[in-house]
Amino acid sequence: MKMKSGMEQGVSVLLLLSRLPVQASLTSEAISQRLHMSPSYLKS
Repeated sequence: MKMKSGMEQGVSVLLLLSRLPVQASLTSEAISQRLHMSPSYLKS
């Protein structure tokens, strides 16, 4: 999936996190791999 804007990326991250079980966490590395984006870009 190729992202078009920062807004779309932000929404995608929020949706991904909202689907996690209660008290679960996800690393930024895992998020970047799942959304096919650069880890350094995700952290900025």
